[in-house]
Amino acid sequence: MLLVGSGGRESALVWKLAQSKLVQDNLVVPGNGGTARGLQKVQNISHVDPDDFPVLLALVREHGVNLVILGPEAPLLKYDVSGQRKLPLAWKTFSKNFLARHPIPTVQYQNFSDYDKARQYVDGVPYNIVMKVAGLAAGKGVILPSSKEEAYAGLKNIMLAKQFGSAGDEVVIEESGRR
Repeated sequence: MLLVGSGGRESALVWKLAQSKLVQDNLVVPGNGGTARGLQKVQNISHVDPDDFPVLLALVREHGVNLVILGPEAPLLKYDVSGQRKLPLAWKTFSKNFLARHPIPTVQYQNFSDYDKARQYVDGVPYNIVMKVAGLAAGKGVILPSSKEEAYAGLKNIMLAKQFGSAGDEVVIEESGRR
C-alpha cells in the first residue's frame, strides 16, 4: 500500500492500516513524524516528491503496490491513472455522475451550475439534504441545512457570494442520512 501525504490524516490512516492483517507493507510519501514513529510495516519515503507522478509510479511498480491512497486533495487535479492528463476526479459532480453511470450505489442527488434551478430543486425535495461545492474546498465545502431557509442561504453563499471561489461554480445537492 502506498499512502501519499504528510499530514495528520495520513498519520491516522497509516496507524490504522499498520494494525491490519490484510496489509503487509505501508509506504508513505513523504510521511511525517507521526508516520515515522516506529510502527511495524510502515516506511516513510521522505526523499520522494509527492507531486512527482513518474517517480511515484516507479515506486508502485518496484514495490508491487496494489493500493494507493491519496491523503491530500490536490493530486486528484493533476493526473489520471496513466499520469498523462488532468481529470476532474476531485469534482464531486464528476464522481456522482460516474457512480450513476456504473451502477454503484449512491444517494439521490442532482448537480447544479445555476442558482435558480438549484433553489427550485430545494423547494421540491421531500428529504433532508446535504449541499457540497463541486470543487476542492479543503474539507470546508459542505453544508448540512436543517431548514429550507438555511439551504437557500447556503446556496446563495456558495453560488452567488462565491464563498468558496470557483469550487462553488457547481453544487451537488444530495439526500442526507440525517433524520
